[in-house]
Amino acid sequence: MNLSNFDDRKHRILIRLYQREYIWPDEKIVTLVNDIKRCNKYLRDVILDEKESWYEIVDGKQRITTCFFVLHVCIIIITDIRENRICNWD
Repeated sequence: MNLSNFDDRKHRILIRLYQREYIWPDEKIVTLVNDIKRCNKYLRDVILDEKESWYEIVDGKQRITTCFFVLHVCIIIITDIRENRICNWD
């Protein structure tokens, strides 16, 4: 499946319990973030299995989960800046 085949009406992505738990160490997360900042990271393919009303992640759970964590932290920081809760970066 490529993005042109992606059904945007399916708003859920499922990770089955039989897949391994999230185990990325901090060093690997820092490396991923630094690579993304340098536009130097190819995240490889994420393999999805299309179900009736959702997609199931078959491969790429660790990378997708890490990207969601990073995005979530970015949203928190931006919200804090916009609401003047962060005023000094030192």
